[in-house]
Amino acid sequence: REAARKIRDLIDRERPDVVHAHNLYHHLSPSVLHAAKQCGVPVMLTTHDLKLLCPAISMLSHGQICEACKLNGRFSVVRKRCLKGSLALSSLVYVESGLHALTGIYRNSIDRLISPSRFFIDKFTEWGWAGAPFSHIPNFADVEAMLPSFRPGAHFLYFGRLSKEKGLTTLVDASAKANVELWLVGTGPLEQELRRQAETTGARVRFCGFQKGDALWDLVRGCRAVVLASEWYENAPLSIIEAYACGKPVLGARIGGIPELIRTGETGEMFESGDSDDLARVLGEYAGK
Repeated sequence: REAARKIRDLIDRERPDVVHAHNLYHHLSPSVLHAAKQCGVPVMLTTHDLKLLCPAISMLSHGQICEACKLNGRFSVVRKRCLKGSLALSSLVYVESGLHALTGIYRNSIDRLISPSRFFIDKFTEWGWAGAPFSHIPNFADVEAMLPSFRPGAHFLYFGRLSKEKGLTTLVDASAKANVELWLVGTGPLEQELRRQAETTGARVRFCGFQKGDALWDLVRGCRAVVLASEWYENAPLSIIEAYACGKPVLGARIGGIPELIRTGETGEMFESGDSDDLARVLGEYAGK
């Protein structure tokens, strides 16, 4: 109620032409969408994730792709305990999603959905989305801020969060099989496990920690290729666009919106998601082995 009241006051004061929302689910809450609609302002929402379809947001359950709610209803999130293996958390998001469906707050309050990938649009259609129509607006990067270097480096690089859905255990395994050097830029809950895996397998992995700004772009410019080994439904990863802006090709898993951003043989290569042998093959080819 507080969020709705404040958004109405803001709209009354500023008189905007449009309300464009991002990632408001558990913060401002969708109440602001309904309030904006009541004020007669067109409402848009960018779908950075799959929350409007999947109560658990990511279509991941215990680290695996899951679309059980499409076939068996949203109670699947409770039955499978998709949220951190917790019955309480999973039940909470089940009730939340049920209330939102019952009131139609997303379906009736949004005039236009925006997706950075065509994959998400197709996924919403596949699930029978009956709400607002979609527009495809790709992500972009400020290329003037990232000078390119087209000279190939000796190592491969991943930059982003070190977490399971990014397919990093597969990537470390593949780097060991291909005997190539891999730099991991970032931090996250999987870091210690990845360090142990590198030690066990003999993979040549350098952990670069969290980096940003020029320090990050220097690391990207120095690599041979950027690798995205994702094992979940990526939307439209900015890291691919940023890699291109730095003059680097991208080796990407064939999943989610990643294939839309890679022209095989021109801007990079693709491999089967979760397949360390296929990834090792691509790494070996790019390393000239």
